[in-house]
Amino acid sequence: MNGALCRTRSLRFGTLGFVLGVSLVAGGSFPRAQTPSQEAGVFQGTPLPQALERSGVIRCFSDRASVSGYHRDETSSAVTLSATALAQQSAGGWYRITLGGRTVTVDDEAVGLTSKFDVNQRRDDGLVLVRTKSIGVEIITIDPLNGSFVLTDTGIQRLWNRTNVWVGRCEAAAR
Repeated sequence: MNGALCRTRSLRFGTLGFVLGVSLVAGGSFPRAQTPSQEAGVFQGTPLPQALERSGVIRCFSDRASVSGYHRDETSSAVTLSATALAQQSAGGWYRITLGGRTVTVDDEAVGLTSKFDVNQRRDDGLVLVRTKSIGVEIITIDPLNGSFVLTDTGIQRLWNRTNVWVGRCEAAAR
């Protein structure tokens, strides 16, 4: 999967779901990303107190994802419930998060998409960012104690009702 082919996050996640589904049906393996990620198991991140500040920049990287939900066959209208295990993806990449009071800007560097998120929670136990879209909701959570990053993209449209989950790590960045 080539990041240049993905113009929006929806296309990126739609392609991810297609690739995961085809890989599962074909019994194949998932493509490997160029940047190493944390393997499943114990996460050893770096504390990120900057995530709780009202201004500043942090960068988060994710290349591991899973998809769960309902998928409709276009020809027969049959609906199937499916879930994929967390797996490394070549569609992963960096997110530049610019903190700014009650609103933050998230630049998805892999697809060149910039979005505004509302700060839903900023406490010692975590930062929660929320963005509503035409077909769903995106939520980013960051744990300042270890820099862990989770992005969920939940949406519904004619062919699916599903959630994509990306996990990774964050670090402080220069402005």
